[in-house]
Amino acid sequence: MITLAANAVQIGLVILAIVVATGLLTWGLRKRRRDVWHDLARARGLTFAERTDGPRVSGRLEGRTVEVSIDDVSSDRDLGGVEMIRIAVELEGVPREMTTEGVPGLIGDLAVLAERRIDFEQEPFHHNALVQGDEMQSRAYWTPSRQKTFLQLVETLPCDQVEIRDGRVIAELREIVSDRRRLEQILDGLLGAASSLDNLAGRGGK
Repeated sequence: MITLAANAVQIGLVILAIVVATGLLTWGLRKRRRDVWHDLARARGLTFAERTDGPRVSGRLEGRTVEVSIDDVSSDRDLGGVEMIRIAVELEGVPREMTTEGVPGLIGDLAVLAERRIDFEQEPFHHNALVQGDEMQSRAYWTPSRQKTFLQLVETLPCDQVEIRDGRVIAELREIVSDRRRLEQILDGLLGAASSLDNLAGRGGK
């Protein structure tokens, strides 16, 4: 009985040590994340805000609204969770109902099964982009030059996903701790492509 009690105490101590270590690790990760985001805001003249759903950096760069935020489905709230970062840059004249996701490789092969997908004859855009929304507006928007710009973002940005949604071009990145230089590289890439993705002829319309 004494041996069993001693073993139970040892197991309890081990569990307690694991919980404490995990808690300290999580606290350290979150502090590091906040520091990275705060440094990003300061370096680019943006506003940093600590919110209940995670840190947020926002403001205007090159005349465009930009935002860096934690996605709602991020596991950052869990112990040692991975943060899903969304970096968004405002576009002009993009159909608000249209969504476009970069889906290269095998994901692109599976995307052909998606419902209400708009098919494009041009390759490789058809194979690497999933476009949904009003077909007439979407086809008018996706000129060959815009297709090329979007695919370049999909191929070159150091992130996990590129999409156009709600009139913004967005990059998603999943990391435990973000690197400020990587975040800036993605942000600059989106800003650099924004003018090519604008549709000034459709400004003010849907």
